[in-house]
Amino acid sequence: MCKKIEESISAHYLSLGLDPPLEQLTQEIPSSQTSESSANVKTKTSQSKRAYCPRPGTGGFAIMIALYKAEVDDNLTPISKSDLIERAQSFCSESMTAPKVGSHYTAFHTIKTLIGKDLVVKEERRAAFYSLTDTGRQLGFKLATYASGGVSQLSQASQSLVASTGDSDENNSEPVNALDNRFSLVAGSFEIVLIVDSREQTSGVSQYMRKTALIAELIKRGTNAEMRGLPVGDFAWVARKTASMGNSNLLRSQELILDIVMERKRVDDLEGSIKDGRWQEQKYRLKNSGVRQPTYLIEGLDPNKNYYGIPYRNLHQAVKNSQVIDGFNVKFTSDYEETVSLLVTMTKYLQKTMTKKTLVSCTHDELLNEVALPRDRLMKFSEFSQHSQKVVSFTVTEMFLKQLLQIKGVSLAKAKAITEIYKTFHDLNSAYDECSSQKEKEVLLAQVKFGERSANIGPAISKLIYNYYSGIAFEHIN
Repeated sequence: MCKKIEESISAHYLSLGLDPPLEQLTQEIPSSQTSESSANVKTKTSQSKRAYCPRPGTGGFAIMIALYKAEVDDNLTPISKSDLIERAQSFCSESMTAPKVGSHYTAFHTIKTLIGKDLVVKEERRAAFYSLTDTGRQLGFKLATYASGGVSQLSQASQSLVASTGDSDENNSEPVNALDNRFSLVAGSFEIVLIVDSREQTSGVSQYMRKTALIAELIKRGTNAEMRGLPVGDFAWVARKTASMGNSNLLRSQELILDIVMERKRVDDLEGSIKDGRWQEQKYRLKNSGVRQPTYLIEGLDPNKNYYGIPYRNLHQAVKNSQVIDGFNVKFTSDYEETVSLLVTMTKYLQKTMTKKTLVSCTHDELLNEVALPRDRLMKFSEFSQHSQKVVSFTVTEMFLKQLLQIKGVSLAKAKAITEIYKTFHDLNSAYDECSSQKEKEVLLAQVKFGERSANIGPAISKLIYNYYSGIAFEHIN
């Protein structure tokens, strides 16, 4: 009976591509060994750790597959609890949200076991986010293979991930996170696609032209464009392999965002965003996105028109401040038609110039840390999306960082370096109070290191920050 059970368990594990945990028990023991040594072998093997493998249809099984598919097929990691539950439900025979009959626990409760087994990592932000460990990624692949009916039905992306993690020899290879692997798009093998934010479809268009007006007009003019939700900005351009070179999920996972993300502002929207604070919040997210050339497209700002909300001079000054002080590119168009023409022209230009180059992926941190990267090094679209999400509430440190970014010459990398030492303005102000002279206060931040090159912030920026917070920079106003 025990042998049959062992054979049944072994067959289950082999179907998943895992080593049977009872394999050593079924190995033949040499007859020359004494019965005592045989008993010792059995004791050791019975106490050895059995490889964890959730049963099909259970919460653990569903969660592992959902996390794996989100990472490989959609290039999303980590993902939120609500997103994980929604993705996992289709692989689970029980409810992920409603407790079982006679129990207080849902199928999602298994996540604690997966975390304890070092298969899943939980990140505490303003909400819980989950991702796979290297070990969990390997098990996720095997479970996804089992659920799909075999390796032949797996996507090309899944198979490439296994190759990168050394799945064939788990004991002798070091797993590698596939998302950390760089990839390149060889010249001539990819296309440039204009991404239009889904919310921008009806913006500034008459009632009868709504719904797909903008995207339809762009396609009509021969522009390779598609509609998608953008975390920040209204228009962006991505490079990805042509559709004939792989399935759509793999193509999406290897998109590189070009250096331009454009935020469109009509005059009424510009007025409204300045009044309600969105103007500063959007600038912060654009600068934090990692894109080298965040751009504002100002539509319909006419000096000959009377504006009843904010005067033209104030609107124009706000735009110029963003250009001169914050370092944004600014383009002006007179109306909707000219905006469409500009998008068509820019897409054609990027197609002509970028497709002749070989593009290589880089990280968000490399771009923000002011490393002198070549222009053919671009960030993955998924990473851009992850770092540009709108934050509803900020911590005190984040608010302090946003304040620092308002000072001319203070980049995001410099601001982050300062807030790593002084978490709040109170901390910085206390440090100023401990200085024995004004000169010492002015150079307090001069030796703070920032970026991957560990450069000094320098005395000029240090003095500028001190003057800003001490009020010296504003004395001429009084």
